[in-house]
This record gives sequence, C-alpha cells and structure tokens, in this order.
Amino acid sequence: AQALVVSGPQEVGMTTIAHAPLSISVVVPAYNAERFIGDTLRSILAQTLPGQQVVVVDDGSKDGTAALVEREFPSVTLVRSENQGCGAARGHAIAHSNGDWIAPCDSDDLWEKDHLQRKAELLARFPDVDIAFSNCYSFGEKAEPGHRLFAEAPPHWFDRFRGEAQGAFFRLNTPYLALLHFHPAYQSGLMFK
Repeated sequence: AQALVVSGPQEVGMTTIAHAPLSISVVVPAYNAERFIGDTLRSILAQTLPGQQVVVVDDGSKDGTAALVEREFPSVTLVRSENQGCGAARGHAIAHSNGDWIAPCDSDDLWEKDHLQRKAELLARFPDVDIAFSNCYSFGEKAEPGHRLFAEAPPHWFDRFRGEAQGAFFRLNTPYLALLHFHPAYQSGLMFK
C-alpha cells in the first residue's frame, strides 16, 4: 500500500482535477453527539468538492442526535444501531456506503472547506495510492492554540520516512514502518479505498 500525507491547508494552491471526480462517501459515527453534529455536518456539506454520499450511524444515542440529523439534514443517510462503540458504528457506516473512497469524520470534528477537494486532487496525481491523510489541529475550550498533530512526531521521523514531495504533499517511504513509529493518521483526516 502507498500512503500520501497532506501537511497543511494553507500551504497548497488549488489545481483542477483533469478527470472525473472521485466517488467519495463520508462516514460519521455518532453517539450522544447532538451538541456537535450539526456543525460537523455543515462543514461536510459545505465542501468545495462534496462527497457523493454522507452516512451517519447513530450508535444508540440517548440524546437527540438522530432526530437532529433527520430534521436538519434530509440529504444525509441516517442509520440507527444499538450502542456498540465508535469502531463498530464507523464499520456500519462504511457498510452502508457506495463510494469508491471512504472519508471518515468524527461527529465532533470540522473540516476545512477544501478538505475533500485537496484529497481528490492529491489522489488524482498519485493513482497508485490507497490511503491519504492530513495534519489536524485541535480546537475548543481545552485545545492548545496552534497545536498540530504532526508536531508530535519523534525526532527525525520526517527525515527517515518522508519520500517524494510535491508542495505540501509527500509520500511516506515504507508506510507500515513509518506508522509503527508515529501514527499521525487521525480518523477525520483519512481517505482510503
């Protein structure tokens, strides 16, 4: 498997995809997410390159998560399940997806407006890649201002595993080994086949 990394949204200029857009399903596991899921879904639906499908799995929430999704987001596919945990809910969402590519987003996360566009452009340039992931930053009351996940990389990780680079994109050399040393592939920053 080949992996590519998008290092930061402010570092890359947009380009045009030369062929048909990728078929992307966005999957969102949700448990008691009523407080956040509206903002999450608005960030997903406002993408400059929208996914062809958005699937939310309500993982047995006790709050109004499912009702909010049904009421405010009729274009979103809502699947209800018994509470089995985030991993199972994400798996259920993937099982209900019909896109060639899967883009997970946690129910309390937000995407930059060009998140899917940038991933699609990257994957169009590197058709042999099976997974792409991007840096992320924390926000909210408990977040450390300006903190980005890649800042947690061990010393020399980038020197050892950073391969071919193009702008803010780079290919990981020996992705499996690289991810054993440091795992920056946060769920909401992934896109995979």
